[in-house]
Amino acid sequence: MNGKQWHCLFLYGASQYHLRANQWWDLSTLLQSYTNYLIIGDINQLDLYSDKLGGSALIRGWEVILEWKLNLHVLDVPFTGPRYTWTNNRANDNLIMERLDRAYASPAWLSDHPDSIIKNMPITISDHAPILLQTEPTQISGKRPYQIKSWSLRFQEVTYMVTNIWELHIVESSAYVLSRRLALLRNRLKAWSLDRKLFWGINWKKLLERLQHYAGNIDTLQDGVLFTQQHHSLCQETQVAYDY
Repeated sequence: MNGKQWHCLFLYGASQYHLRANQWWDLSTLLQSYTNYLIIGDINQLDLYSDKLGGSALIRGWEVILEWKLNLHVLDVPFTGPRYTWTNNRANDNLIMERLDRAYASPAWLSDHPDSIIKNMPITISDHAPILLQTEPTQISGKRPYQIKSWSLRFQEVTYMVTNIWELHIVESSAYVLSRRLALLRNRLKAWSLDRKLFWGINWKKLLERLQHYAGNIDTLQDGVLFTQQHHSLCQETQVAYDY
């Protein structure tokens, strides 16, 4: 970018504690020859006590990862949104939530991308939240056009719709016939999609905003339990849609 090259390492951290020390050593060796890089992913290791809610107060491996960060001089990429990106989905006092998904960067990378942030999204279907790297300030964009999703092609109604429109007899030039068929198909697919959305009764935007609100206000274990209840409710609603 802009005449500069940088490297990105996507990391799935070792889930077993006894494997992590070797992992940090291997990463240190691998990154020795690089200066401008980003590490992002499911780190699977905490380095701040404030990134943990519930469970044991002991964080195993905490000192080792801090030493690794100091040796490499990597820094945390700031984040926005909910603090916790993983949950064990347990109820009441057995609930544990942690910020396992994050990004580290070298000083050179942060110097080139000073406005970078990690956007933490709410936990939805998985027990992990998706995270989004944003290297530039958010740009206000116009309204997105309607798009057809690949999953909709599994419905017989869509297959029949395409077949029937393509069999229409239209007397004009080939270019006009194609544009006319595409226009008819677009309008009918849009109407079908909106009808299905009402039939399923799922307002995805509203559900995600609700989860984002609860996830962004988790300060106590009870807050986490309330979010978990909302998360389970979403899973049940989406399962109804997928079953259909």
